[in-house]
Amino acid sequence: MMTTQDQMDALQVDVIVDEQVAMPVRAGRLVEAATAAARHRGCLQGEIGIRVAGDAEIQQINRTHLQHDYPTDVISFGYLHQPPRVEGELVVSAETAARTAADLNWIAANELILYVVHGTLHLCGMDDQQPQARAAMRQAEISIMQQLGIAMVDRHAVDGVEMGTAIDSAESCQSVGDQSVGDVDKPAACSPVQEERE
Repeated sequence: MMTTQDQMDALQVDVIVDEQVAMPVRAGRLVEAATAAARHRGCLQGEIGIRVAGDAEIQQINRTHLQHDYPTDVISFGYLHQPPRVEGELVVSAETAARTAADLNWIAANELILYVVHGTLHLCGMDDQQPQARAAMRQAEISIMQQLGIAMVDRHAVDGVEMGTAIDSAESCQSVGDQSVGDVDKPAACSPVQEERE
């Protein structure tokens, strides 16, 4: 039986799947992915929320928080990163995952897991705006995905660029307020990071 102290010392990951998401989503696999990515970065405590949305919903969030009026694959909202503690939220698009996976001849569920891993690494302090940081993040993704039993991930980067090539288009913004992935109308107290394929 878990005590209150054990619960405070553990990493809690919650998954919300929007009703309009048609793709089957195994929430347990997304929890496992976020937990593995957080542990990889030494973050063993805290809370991570994951919202699986469609393109229209992630486009609205992208427009509101990053001023980009188009859908994307993953947006990370980091609230706290003080290892071993992390707090943040991710929004991932199931429609983008399905579409991209079809283009890459890859499994849509694995693409969605990759988005969660990538977004969690951002929450846990990794960045990919410079080539060396991008290579380190890419290596972390490959390691974590292999730990999750998913092979061939080295062919499928979240940003659509192979490791060691051009700098991606990840962007950050700052806003103030109280944000939950289930409530997109309020500004976020975070630095959301958007990742997109080129």
